[in-house]
Amino acid sequence: MKKQQENERDEKTPNEIFSTAMQAGICDALMIIGVVLAGDERAKTLLSQSYETIMALAPQRLGSLDQMPALALEGY
Repeated sequence: MKKQQENERDEKTPNEIFSTAMQAGICDALMIIGVVLAGDERAKTLLSQSYETIMALAPQRLGSLDQMPALALEGY
C-alpha cells in the first residue's frame, strides 16, 4: 500500500511533463545556437546573457502551467 502511494506521487501530470520538455527544448536550442556562434565573441556574450535570463525565468513561467496554461506560454 505504501509503495503504491509513493508511485502515485512520482507520476507527473501532463502539464508537468510538458513544462519539463519545454524547458529542455529551450536549453537544447540555446546550446545548438551557442555551438554555431562560438567563434563570434560578441554573439557568444549576448547568447550567454540570453541563456541566463531565460533559465532564470523559465522555471517560474513554465511551472505556472497548472494554474494558467495560456498565460504561462505567452511570449514563448
